[in-house]
Amino acid sequence: MDDFPKRQLLINYLLGLCTPEEVKEVEYWLDKEPGNISLLQEVSREIGHQGSLSFTEKDEIRDRLFSEIEKEEGTHSGRERRDSDIKSSYFQRSHRIRGGLWMKVAAMALIIVMAGGIGLYYSYNDFPSSQTQSEIKFEQRTLSNGQTATLRFGDGSVIRLNAGSTLRYPEKFGSDKREVYLEGEGFFSVNRDESRPFIVHAGPTTTRVLGTSFNIRAYDDDVQVAVAEGKVAVSREDEDEEIDSEGESRETETIYLTKNQWVTYRSAGQLIEKGEGNIDELIAWKDKRLVFTDKSLDHIAERLERWYNIDIVLSDSSFEERRMSASFEDEPLTEVLAVIALSLDLDYKREGRRVTFHNNE
Repeated sequence: MDDFPKRQLLINYLLGLCTPEEVKEVEYWLDKEPGNISLLQEVSREIGHQGSLSFTEKDEIRDRLFSEIEKEEGTHSGRERRDSDIKSSYFQRSHRIRGGLWMKVAAMALIIVMAGGIGLYYSYNDFPSSQTQSEIKFEQRTLSNGQTATLRFGDGSVIRLNAGSTLRYPEKFGSDKREVYLEGEGFFSVNRDESRPFIVHAGPTTTRVLGTSFNIRAYDDDVQVAVAEGKVAVSREDEDEEIDSEGESRETETIYLTKNQWVTYRSAGQLIEKGEGNIDELIAWKDKRLVFTDKSLDHIAERLERWYNIDIVLSDSSFEERRMSASFEDEPLTEVLAVIALSLDLDYKREGRRVTFHNNE
């Protein structure tokens, strides 16, 4: 199961929170090896055993679940078999189960969770942890160019990851904070929890919120934080205190941002820009839109390479500074390239994943 996002995605799957693409990914993985079913069973068991249900109540729910499964598969063996026999038979056959039946599994898992006094999103990733930082185990989700993904967490927070990004997050959020590490770009919709701030480490910056929505872009030397709703606090990474030339400590400045404000830092932690205005161009990607306002071809090419998983070559370095404005909403690559070529009085040649812009002939 190398590189599979394991428990986070499997819990999303059981709770019916996956996108259609993620459902296909999980079910393809389940079909690959019979042993993979065991992990799904383990995750389902973990969800169901966190509450305070009595054994009788849990048995009744399991009976209902496997009774439904038997009906779907056209078997009428009744309930003469022991519960453990039914479960074993089900998980041996589960590679044949699809669509609605899996949703019934998810529904029954939810019944167990909710009857135990646990909310819908109260998955393994939200049980308070008393582990020290060195003991915390992290999951990691890495996306190739051309991919995007949505991660939903047990506290109700949602993170959209852009292409070419990596997110590291703990198996369990702590009782005093929710902390993740980002490389690349992500849009964060954080559920409010005043007792546990949400902290994002990206490049040389730390962003702290209690509950809000914001975008962080940290692909290269610059890190940009833009706020869509609420308020965030941005400071330099791991530098709550600095030492001045006389050896005295002094506090590092924290930048507070509200709706439609943004800030940009260099890799060394140097503040280079703070602005305010329409941030649509900065966050349009989460809605499958690419927006460019008076941007250079060099900048546009970089964005397109990640978005479409291609390599762009400019046959003349002078092309880099040619500028244009455009907006694309989930457009195929051929149409995007045609618009760019027409707008900048260029032509292009496409060979597989390689696209070369050159002068009109």
